[in-house]
Amino acid sequence: MHTRRGTVRGSWVVALGLLGCLWAGMACAAMGTVRSLAFDGLVEDRLGTGENIQGDGKKDLAFSVTLEGAGAVVGAELKHLTTGMVWDTVPGNGRPTLGVLDESGGLLNQGNSRLPAVAFLLGTRLRLVVSELAGEAAKGGEYEVTVRFLDRSEAKGRVHAAPVTLAVSPTSTPTPTPAAGFSPSPSAASGAPRILEARVEGPSDRDLVGQGEALKGNGTPDWRVRVKLQGRGIITGIRFSNHRGPEGTWDTLKDNGRWLVAVTRPSTEILTRADGTLRVPFRDQTELVLFLEDNGSLSRPETRSQLTLTLEDGTLLTRDAVPAALPEGAPTLTEFKGPEASDFDLLGPGENRGGDFDRDRRFTVVVQGKGVLTGAKLRSLKGDGAWDTIPGNKIALLGVAREGKTEFLNRGDGSLRLPVSGTTSLSLYAGGDAAGTGPFRVSLVFEDGRVLEKETGTVAAPAKPAAAPKLAILGRPLSLKGDRVGGDELLRGNGKVDWGFSVRLDGKGTLKALLVRATTGGGVWDTVPGNRNGLVGVRKPGGAYLNASDGSVSVPVNGALVLQLWMEDNKSLSRKKGSVRVEALFEDGSKAVRDLRW
Repeated sequence: MHTRRGTVRGSWVVALGLLGCLWAGMACAAMGTVRSLAFDGLVEDRLGTGENIQGDGKKDLAFSVTLEGAGAVVGAELKHLTTGMVWDTVPGNGRPTLGVLDESGGLLNQGNSRLPAVAFLLGTRLRLVVSELAGEAAKGGEYEVTVRFLDRSEAKGRVHAAPVTLAVSPTSTPTPTPAAGFSPSPSAASGAPRILEARVEGPSDRDLVGQGEALKGNGTPDWRVRVKLQGRGIITGIRFSNHRGPEGTWDTLKDNGRWLVAVTRPSTEILTRADGTLRVPFRDQTELVLFLEDNGSLSRPETRSQLTLTLEDGTLLTRDAVPAALPEGAPTLTEFKGPEASDFDLLGPGENRGGDFDRDRRFTVVVQGKGVLTGAKLRSLKGDGAWDTIPGNKIALLGVAREGKTEFLNRGDGSLRLPVSGTTSLSLYAGGDAAGTGPFRVSLVFEDGRVLEKETGTVAAPAKPAAAPKLAILGRPLSLKGDRVGGDELLRGNGKVDWGFSVRLDGKGTLKALLVRATTGGGVWDTVPGNRNGLVGVRKPGGAYLNASDGSVSVPVNGALVLQLWMEDNKSLSRKKGSVRVEALFEDGSKAVRDLRW
């Protein structure tokens, strides 16, 4: 159940947000109107005389004020129009205190009678209490309330109160004589409406809303929240908000920028109007189904949310939502670590595969459970670096491979569809400027709409590699009068004569990869398996080929070493005038780069 402590904490969060809007000069809706003011008669003692907020043993008089709108109350004043008697929430001004109680009966005034900001969305109902029973308050008559809001606006309301008889036995509980037309607060009435259950059920098979206030789907399955009600009332507003975990708020208010909550009956009948508002009568036991677009927070296990219903009479019903239970065997993200330097240069800053002459960074994720992984995103929380598997969005490609492998599981356009089961360890490769120290956040998107996220902490900066052996290119590309490589990544001929040239390495280290890029005419060849580039065959002049069965190399260098590079010509190597760039990557992370023009 929703506690008063939770109400106050949530109110302060909203109030601080409204304060921020006003300080920034934004047009926030920080105002409201008085829908009604009612006289409640005598209630239990809460205040003393003057500005004393401690009880004095005597019954107090109470009024209920119902507000509409969205904002924060920062002060209130009650005036007896016949006599001019005034009660307020301003400390030290000589006027007696106007006590303000929240819906659970808690006194909001602080020790000096000051009222802290009381935030509300959709509306709220407050109880006002005064202790001047021996004065003019008990005589009844016309009263006016003035409510002051955070944006310095005011709202007023009036009520006629019947006289109250003060001759009450100390041991009896007086029965208030309400003013004509007054009906008790629904929260105090027999059979009062209440929320029996609010249960988040996870992704649904419907798409009624998207990332906005329109009653219109966007192609993504909505999340479903099932609500059970008891009692009688008319719902005029709904708010669903996160109070723990990532931020998220959905509602039915117009033009406030919040994403829409769509409301249906279990029969699938849509109750939300075209403009997003609603008026839903209910009685006895009633079940409703809410649909909302997940902003990435609902699928996170730490998220806790609260449902608020506004009724036509100003009553607010609140209840904490039960989080979605993971289906048996549903995937969970149990580990995310990195980055670490890889041995390869598979990716650059664009959406296509191809190195950028800098080693990629590798991250590791471990997924437990069964599902279909349809997307992965990686983002630097310190900088603006971002990588993903979504084609066409101009964000750098995130390569996805089995742990310890370099063969990407991405489709040709970079997208992903990968069934997982049991314990699945994956390596994520990011090129470009992914050499930062973090922290990073990874998001894994599954076919059922579930999004799993984790963050890494700040990691140590990668060690600076040692100086690389020097690289020299010995002559321009020539026909090699042989056929040992083809158009794929395997060391096998295809009936075409290969072209190539020789390079010399001087120094000490272990060569882990070679890459040749035609900077005139285009074309990429390398010794990196799984990236779909053409193979560079590597051998010592007149000797055996040094490539492993997957095309990779691991060649010790100690002093001067001459290597002959074999490639299938794509008409870039045989040009009369052309250029290439050769990159040699070493085990310690160092690299040597040389350009050749002919």
